[in-house]
Formats: sequence, C-alpha cells, structure tokens
Amino acid sequence: MTLDGVGTDQIATQLSSDMVLVPMAYWASKGLSRGGKAVPEGCTAWCRSTVIKILTLQEYCGDLINFKTYSKSYKNKKRLNNDPENMVVFRGVNEPIIDRATWEKVQEKRGKIRKRKPHSGDRNMFSGLVVCADCGRNLNFHFNQGNHDIQYFNCSNYNSGHGTCNATHYIRVDFLEQVVLGEIRRLTKFASHYESEFVKAVMGHSQQAAIAERQYKEKELNRLLARDKELDRLFERLYEDNVAGKLSDERYARMARSY
Repeated sequence: MTLDGVGTDQIATQLSSDMVLVPMAYWASKGLSRGGKAVPEGCTAWCRSTVIKILTLQEYCGDLINFKTYSKSYKNKKRLNNDPENMVVFRGVNEPIIDRATWEKVQEKRGKIRKRKPHSGDRNMFSGLVVCADCGRNLNFHFNQGNHDIQYFNCSNYNSGHGTCNATHYIRVDFLEQVVLGEIRRLTKFASHYESEFVKAVMGHSQQAAIAERQYKEKELNRLLARDKELDRLFERLYEDNVAGKLSDERYARMARSY
C-alpha cells in the first residue's frame, strides 16, 4: 500500500475498517505476553505510529539486530536508542516475511516524501506557518484529487479521526491569500500615513527579536555545556569498562568515536 502511494493514516484507517487486530491484541490472542500499553481484547483501532513502526522494521527481512538500545550504566535502568553504527546486524538469520528489495524501496520512498506535495511538486508558501487555533498543531497543505486548483489546509491532529482535535479547521488557500493580502495593504497604508510611528514599531520589534535570540542562544549554550560534562562522565565509564574487560578494545574505539 505504501508503494502504491497510500499514506500511513489511510493505511491505519483501512486496517481498522478491515477489523485487523492491532499487534498487542494479536499477541494476546495467541497467548503471548508482550511489554507495552495494554489494549482491549480484540482491539482493531489502528494508529499511524504503529503503521510507521511496522514499515521500518528490518527484522521482517529475516535479519537479527543486536544492541538496538543501551543503558548509561548498570545503575541506570533506562534504555536509550543506540546509533546505527553501534548496532550489530546478522542478515538472513530468520525466514523473511517480506523480500529485502521491497523493504528497501519502502525505506527509500518514505525517506524522500516528507509531506504531501501538490501536482506541480511545489510546497505552498504558507506551509509550516499556519497552526490550529484549538490544539496548536500545524495545518497540513492538501489539494483536491479531482481538481488540483482547489488547495487547502486542515489540522494535522485531526487526520481521519485518529488525532485528538475535534474539528478539521479547513481553510482554502485562495481565501487565506486574500486575508494576508488585505493585511499587507492595511500595513502599507499605515506605514505611508504614519511613517514615524511605523519605524518605532519596527525598531521595537527588532529589539525584542534580538533579546529573544540572545536568550535562546544562552539556553542552547547551557545545554551544550551540560552535554559536554555528561560526555566526560561517559568517557570515564567507557574507559573503566574497557580496563575491567567488560568492553572490548574494538567496541570501545567505536563508541568513543560516536560520542
């Protein structure tokens, strides 16, 4: 379905309509206990995140992947996602349920297509700027399949009823352009009639933007300094594990390069 151009939301909707059990419910029906959030017995309410995870699982090609997660120390039980270069992949260990060529095509397709684009291949100039008034999520850009001249935005948190927003917040692009153009004309008229007041307003906004940027950079600097200290502690632990024989020289060198 992905190779045919069907989106993950539409796939989730189709699986729900076909009454296909979600993974947790399927395992439970087979008497298998798996970690994770429990779901009602016989649950068929699929969500987009589950479909995305299924599409990315390399194990379906028959591969065995070790060291997908790690912990910072034996005292910290929290598991963290490992970098791909630190994983160990054994190809073709198990019987595949999907051929590798198809899986790789899906990865390539999903990696290149981030957002739905219009027939012309161009993003709309308002993409990423329009947000939902209720939930604050971005409004996604779409176009009518039958008539590509009809372009519109709607709430990304509503999508096919899987989100938490109760309304679509549909708005046509041509109407949005009229509203913005009207605001630009109003601002231009104000600037021409009250030039000094306009200059003061612009300068005040620039100063506020400069203050906000400085605060952001200070916050980012503090975050990076904290990360620098954390890396020092990680190197010490790596070295101690290597000296104690808990970590091979090769793995120590690979992890040190990664950090």
